[in-house]
Amino acid sequence: MKFRNILHLILASLLLCLSSVTLADKASDEMLNDSINKTADGLIDETVDKTVDKTVDETSLIVNINEADAKTIARVLLNIGIKKAQAIVDYREKYGHFYSAEELSAVRGIGQRTIEKNEGRITTQ
Repeated sequence: MKFRNILHLILASLLLCLSSVTLADKASDEMLNDSINKTADGLIDETVDKTVDKTVDETSLIVNINEADAKTIARVLLNIGIKKAQAIVDYREKYGHFYSAEELSAVRGIGQRTIEKNEGRITTQ
């Protein structure tokens, strides 16, 4: 709720600062509030959709760390951002294919806990 309130306040302030038109009647004020609410709700819904997409829809996905690009690795694996995913790809290109998920611990920044959290999401074949 705090995020939504802050977003409403920011959007309202922005609209007031950029607008040289003053709203004289209540109907105009209501139209402005509706516009702010729709914009804020759209931004919040988009953020929530991305979060849900990362945590719910992809829980059953598996990534082949020997074939996937960095973007795919980052999207599927938990606690792996694009930088660590790129480090996986770079390591693979330099040293060759991984034979097990445990070999990811050789990649800088990836520890055993991260590997354990992603145990069911990683394949090498």
